[in-house]
Amino acid sequence: MQSSSSTMAISRDQIKRAIHAGIGTAVRNYLEWSAGLTLEESGVEGLLVAEIARKLHGDLSNPEFLRLEVPITNVQELSDAPPPRGRTLGTFQGNKRADVVLFNGRGRPTCMIEVKRWIYKNSDIIDDLTRLSDVLRKCARQNSGTLQRGFLAIYDGRQNDTVRNWIDGFFSKTEHVTLHDYSERKVRWGKNWEVSPAPRSIVVEVTPVSQ
Repeated sequence: MQSSSSTMAISRDQIKRAIHAGIGTAVRNYLEWSAGLTLEESGVEGLLVAEIARKLHGDLSNPEFLRLEVPITNVQELSDAPPPRGRTLGTFQGNKRADVVLFNGRGRPTCMIEVKRWIYKNSDIIDDLTRLSDVLRKCARQNSGTLQRGFLAIYDGRQNDTVRNWIDGFFSKTEHVTLHDYSERKVRWGKNWEVSPAPRSIVVEVTPVSQ
């Protein structure tokens, strides 16, 4: 039986709630700070990451912890996953980083979260889903690693109706991960602001497939 320090104590539902809540808080705070300028108008993504991390931290159980901007190569090394064989995937090349990574009490990554502020086109989502897929493929528990799941957190400020189709299209073509859950919530503006269309937060939960 694994010790509590080596398992993932925070639940899937807690992670999803924290992501939705963090996005909403970031949106409302920035409207107040900027006198009505929205996050997408200012190109601010770091605030979304910070507020999501703040909400997550409140639900973590000691000795779990989280870190931001973690190099993907570090996620692989710390996950105890075996060294990659054959051609190195592009995700593990260069200085690519994960927005948020949760760690268990042994300092091993258990969950990776990518945050997307803006959606112009299909590739904006596909790039992040591909990164999650590659990391889960190499570092998941099913493949001798410690990573258990991944999430894509999206702030959709323009109610892009094709987002779900893009997501479904990605998962219909990959064999390495599955779409475990999709949820979205309307983001409420602060009491002093009302911007149309109303934005939404989207959370895509990704789980690995045994190889």
